[in-house]
Amino acid sequence: MKRRAVIFTGLALLLAWIPCIWLMASGAVNNSATVALVFSGCMFAPALASLLTRVITREGFGEMRLHFHFRGNLRYYLAAWFGPSLFIAVGAAVYFLVFPAQLDPSAASFAAQLGVPADQLRNLLLSQIALGVLAGPLINVVPALGEELGWRGYLLPRLLKITTPAKAVLLSGVIWGVWHAPMIAMGHNYGTGYLLWPWAGIAAMTVFCIAVGIFLAWIAEKTDSAWPCAMAHAGLNAVAGTAAYFTVAGGNPFVGPLPTGIIGGIGFLVCAAVLFALLPKWLPAPNSTVED
Repeated sequence: MKRRAVIFTGLALLLAWIPCIWLMASGAVNNSATVALVFSGCMFAPALASLLTRVITREGFGEMRLHFHFRGNLRYYLAAWFGPSLFIAVGAAVYFLVFPAQLDPSAASFAAQLGVPADQLRNLLLSQIALGVLAGPLINVVPALGEELGWRGYLLPRLLKITTPAKAVLLSGVIWGVWHAPMIAMGHNYGTGYLLWPWAGIAAMTVFCIAVGIFLAWIAEKTDSAWPCAMAHAGLNAVAGTAAYFTVAGGNPFVGPLPTGIIGGIGFLVCAAVLFALLPKWLPAPNSTVED
């Protein structure tokens, strides 16, 4: 199992890092169409890595967590569907309570940047938020599944067989965070030019991935399926940036109101802390110590 986990991790990193390094070497600008396309493609790297690892190690293609397992798991699917939006809303609310001067409920500042009427833009943004909450988990589910088939569908179950549940959950989150390293270095999520760039951004993303990863691990272990994890991941991606539209200056990616900030992400952090404290109740102990 250790060999399989190592091979998968190496492949997942290489399959995402190589195209990102190529982008950096070619001078591609963050947020360009090319970068967005490559980053979207990288989301399928973990799933591809899991398939290649199965072939290399002759493991086969069983236990891929592709079954939905709806029966008896409706509450976990509801948590996957609405949980990320709820955590994001809580984090944004706390941020604006701490920094009330940053709140711009009319979205006038964002409208001024775009040169459009504030009332029209606000209505459009509210419609997009509603769409993201209600339909985002389905609209974005395919690329999110590209990640979840690897992280929670393959890596986490193997780690659980070679180490303790606590270490497995934390290590899978660290690997997921480090996997984002070249994207963060290019300015994704945290921008560039900040103090200790890009290491501070990579560290912040790793903390974020550990917190979100604990929530997704809980869903994965309760349903034995990658699908609700993909739905939660997709829902997160759909609404993660919406709170910034209602700030005076866009906020601070390390602070909030976006969930990647320490205050903006407080909903995920509290959820992760509670689930981690209750870990023995929902995550089984290792059932194998085989290290093939």
